[in-house]
Amino acid sequence: MLVDAGTDPREVERQQQAAQTANKAAAAVQAVTVGEVWTDYMTARKPHWGARHHADHGKLVQAGGLTAQRGTRGRGVTIAGPLHSLMALPLRDLTAPVIEAWATP
Repeated sequence: MLVDAGTDPREVERQQQAAQTANKAAAAVQAVTVGEVWTDYMTARKPHWGARHHADHGKLVQAGGLTAQRGTRGRGVTIAGPLHSLMALPLRDLTAPVIEAWATP
């Protein structure tokens, strides 16, 4: 039927596959989290930073609640890094209002 209409079925199949590939790529981009981007950022910047600077950036995203040896102000457990709450957030949802709400004490 496609051939009768002057359409090449192989070309139709190629177009459908291209559309599916594009949809999968778009879905993958939409699923990227802040944590994944942060990891890529840390990896890319490591050659340009000293060890201490890199470690400090790693502490910004650490989860809290681990047993600590010192520096917990009497809590006995570590405190979550200030950026930890943003790590699971999809990157597409990291908007100015979200950042303002996060930064508000």
